[in-house]
Amino acid sequence: MYNADYQASVAVPAGGRILSGQTVNDSAHKGRRALISRNRVIFDHDVVAPPVRSMAAAVQGRFGRLAAKWQSETMHLSSPHDIYLNENHVQIIGMGMAVVPLILKDMQKQPYDWFFALRAITGQNPVPAGAAGDVSRMSALWLAWGKRNRFI
Repeated sequence: MYNADYQASVAVPAGGRILSGQTVNDSAHKGRRALISRNRVIFDHDVVAPPVRSMAAAVQGRFGRLAAKWQSETMHLSSPHDIYLNENHVQIIGMGMAVVPLILKDMQKQPYDWFFALRAITGQNPVPAGAAGDVSRMSALWLAWGKRNRFI
């Protein structure tokens, strides 16, 4: 995340402004690339990315919480509209490709109606029309797709 509150005092170049990506040559920030955010100058050394491992754990934790809430809130519903537009399900879809392996692992444990989310995220549908409605067969087809595409 960029430190949006950091405002540097830098020597402004002849053009009167600092452009995003421009290298600044003042003594405090010599050679650092400047980024512009809301008219503030942010330097690349001010940006600290979290470790990849903690990001993966955060995605996994968030997915687990949202999935549990979605399943508990919709298990008694029969309306696809209410099931698929549940706020938790929509947030899972919004997490994108990072959750595809997590959805498929969940599906390996127990077939569940993840099909709408998988289609929405991947843009794929390995389920032929003849298998529609057969949750076990649809799950098997998605799991085979996941293996072919190295998600599991």
